[in-house]
Amino acid sequence: IASDLGLIAKRGGDGSTVIFVNDLRTTQPASGVQLELYDFQQQVIGTTTTGADGKAIITSKKIPFVLLAKSGNQRGYLKLNDGESLSLSNFDVGGERVDRGLKGFLYGERGVWRPGDSLYLTFLLEDKLKLLPANHPVVFELVNPQGQVTNRLVRSNSKNGFYNFATATSADDPTGNWLGRVKVGGTEFTKALKIETVKPNRLKINLDFGVDKLTAGNNNISGNLQVNWLHGAPGKNLKAEFEVVLSKSQTKFERYPDFAFDDPTIDFYSESQTVFEGYTNEEGKAIVNTSLRVSEAAPGKLNAVFRGKVFEESGNFSIDRFSIPYYPYNSFTGLRLPLGDKRGMLLTDTLHRAEVVTVDAEGKAVSRDNIEMSLYKVEWRWWWDNSESNANYMSGRYSRPIKTGRIQTVNGKGHWDFKIDYPEWGRFFVKAYDPVSGHSTGKFVYIDWPGWAGRARGNASGATMLSFSSDKPVYNIGEKANLVIPGSGQGRALVSIESGSRVLQTYWVDTQNGDNQFAVDITAEMTPNVFIHTTLLQPHSQTVNDLPIRMYGVIPIQVEDPKTHLEPEISMPEVLEPGKEVVIKVSEKNNRKMTYTLAVVDEGLLDLTKFTTPDAWQRFYAREALGVKTWDLYDQVMGAFGGRIERLLAIGGDDEMGGKEDDSKANRFKPVVKFFGPITLDGRSNEHRFVMPQYIGSVKTMLVAGYEGAYGKTDKATPVRKPLMVLATMPRVLGPEEKLKLPITLFTMEKGIRDVKVEVKVTGPLTLPNGNSKTVNMNGNTDLTTDFDLAVKSETGFAKVEVIVSSGNYKSTDVIDIEIRNPNPPVTKVQDNFVAAGKSWTATVAPIGVV
Repeated sequence: IASDLGLIAKRGGDGSTVIFVNDLRTTQPASGVQLELYDFQQQVIGTTTTGADGKAIITSKKIPFVLLAKSGNQRGYLKLNDGESLSLSNFDVGGERVDRGLKGFLYGERGVWRPGDSLYLTFLLEDKLKLLPANHPVVFELVNPQGQVTNRLVRSNSKNGFYNFATATSADDPTGNWLGRVKVGGTEFTKALKIETVKPNRLKINLDFGVDKLTAGNNNISGNLQVNWLHGAPGKNLKAEFEVVLSKSQTKFERYPDFAFDDPTIDFYSESQTVFEGYTNEEGKAIVNTSLRVSEAAPGKLNAVFRGKVFEESGNFSIDRFSIPYYPYNSFTGLRLPLGDKRGMLLTDTLHRAEVVTVDAEGKAVSRDNIEMSLYKVEWRWWWDNSESNANYMSGRYSRPIKTGRIQTVNGKGHWDFKIDYPEWGRFFVKAYDPVSGHSTGKFVYIDWPGWAGRARGNASGATMLSFSSDKPVYNIGEKANLVIPGSGQGRALVSIESGSRVLQTYWVDTQNGDNQFAVDITAEMTPNVFIHTTLLQPHSQTVNDLPIRMYGVIPIQVEDPKTHLEPEISMPEVLEPGKEVVIKVSEKNNRKMTYTLAVVDEGLLDLTKFTTPDAWQRFYAREALGVKTWDLYDQVMGAFGGRIERLLAIGGDDEMGGKEDDSKANRFKPVVKFFGPITLDGRSNEHRFVMPQYIGSVKTMLVAGYEGAYGKTDKATPVRKPLMVLATMPRVLGPEEKLKLPITLFTMEKGIRDVKVEVKVTGPLTLPNGNSKTVNMNGNTDLTTDFDLAVKSETGFAKVEVIVSSGNYKSTDVIDIEIRNPNPPVTKVQDNFVAAGKSWTATVAPIGVV
């Protein structure tokens, strides 16, 4: 096509296609150019004409396929396939994807539920672009582990974007990973929901090693274990057990995001190691001294997963689980290979450079001599690769070395060149091994003949990469971002400010030789981050330099807005008492309007999953990925250097080729959960009142707030206790004719309590063969355990155990519901008889087994 029309098109998630037309000979914007946008069916979906700046915008819900530009007798065509967009593989454009301009956050009041529990789920929707009509339906689905939708709720109204989707499971529902799914505006938001037969912790367990990571230099570790009862009393003289399991993790260092630090040929497995087995002291403390033993080579960074149990005197226990990164080597070797063509293949008869870095556990560069480099030819065995690990593969007879060498890294950097000569081709493995630290890394790569490997992409190259900079990485609203853009005397730069969903602003900059200064005003619409996409154009006819006719680059900048932070506050008593009214006062520190949800939950439930207060700000203001694609035709311009050297990867597709049972159960563990909201607070304060159930321990009050793009959270942990308290312990279920001890733990929070009367009442098929009351002398102890004998009758059903303790004016109770069930399977006995005409038959039916 003989045409002087240069075309650039950009499209995000808002349905708008932003188009720029320039004169290829001069880079001047071309005004009055007629533009037509076609879909895949070759139907016109939008038309417009460029303005004085050569810019035009066409908005269409349909996905465009081809752009046609008309100016007199000249025509310009630009395909807008996703696979034809400019490659961004060499730029930092990662982050959270924004789908169709919508963001959503689905959260619950805790991290795990029992079958039959209520789930207080809330969905928070953010539609900054106002793409959804008023009262647009939002659909919630609760999906069980078998993929079946068990509940479906539809909400058309919200309170400032808050949708309440309170739901529940049944007592006989399956356990496992359930799914909460919200559908709105053609997009979905999901959250995994754990439904398990758990019991809440009664102890608060904290094992602290004083570091945020473990390394080969500090694997002999010492930690402080602190155990308290949830209501605050120290867990003294309690048995504690901790074990650790090492598992594979991905090794990443922030300064080297494109390097591989893990060896895929090492299959790592670790058995659990006991790190502590002992008792706490009178203050609930213990010292944990241990060392981490790695019995075999690790592929890279590991996760040290600690799992602990602390046993009460009654035999009941609470659990704890946490993980710490573990770097088992003194230094780590990283490897980066050339990106290759669009299928990731390298070519034969070409010298390829493998870049190598060596760093310590902190990611700081270290120099190393004699890094051993190896290139293996890997024989392809699809039946092996699909059933076995790379570790087994590489250790077998299916790999053979092609080339070896040694290199050194200076200030942590080095390289190794390799080449595969025709007619060799296939799958290869490049390995780097540091004999000093013992760490190795490697990557698999495909190398093929030039005619077979697929053409290199024509839309991205190292030669066309534009490097420019901003004066700082983070800005506040109202500041200016000062850009430094390299240019030529006759060039022109298109500066486009792009977010996760659309093009925000565009500017033309006439460039001079050398560095060009340009300032961009930072506005509220740029939060949480934007990308500055700069395209540098040169006249087609220029011969002053050998730069490509078009170069482009992308840099991210973070934008912070203090107005996006709400500061909710909770005011409530420092100590709560069971059976008494609780008053919670809610306000916003600066009297700003907010909509919020408030949850009060047993910390024993929250600790099972290390649940923290949901953070809506962190979700909505997490860094967004670049959501704008860019196309142009400058790589197809004849007679100009379009940058066809050293093509860089943009991952793409292929080349273009062809009887009902009784389900009633005892509610054994009644969760302490109170939920309020969503509620809108208009700059004032609000009070919530409820009566605390008969529970001792600790609750966490969690508030999540939001309003018009601003979000905040706060929480407060509060013990629930009385001067005199009791905790009884029983098995999950009992069977007929069983006998057991009922352990009862007494707590006193005041020194004046000495003699405590303990009384046990039972209903249902339970008896107390040796009496139902006694008086216990505390002897100055803050906690003491006693027990009663219980016996189960030859019956099944449901029983209730109520423990009442009293001393003077103090009184406390604990109630346990328990099921008495027959552990044996049902037995059926059949009697039959032939009854002749005129005769009768009488049968005596006697119960069999236990009724």
